[in-house]
Amino acid sequence: YTCSPPVAGFIAGHDTLRGVARFRLLPFVGVSWMALHFGPWATLSLAALLLCLMSAPAVVVFRRMRLRGQA
Repeated sequence: YTCSPPVAGFIAGHDTLRGVARFRLLPFVGVSWMALHFGPWATLSLAALLLCLMSAPAVVVFRRMRLRGQA
């Protein structure tokens, strides 16, 4: 409640950030839609897949940093 309103106001004032925020929310909207239409098992499967896809770039960066001795 302390941080969110100023951050939301800042995002609302910048078209690019607003677009990025909406894009980043799409997976959550999709999972919610699936939960309503296909049930919990399909929703859990999709959520697990999305989590793997979203975390994959961070894993690659961390491994590269570790190989270079930076982490």
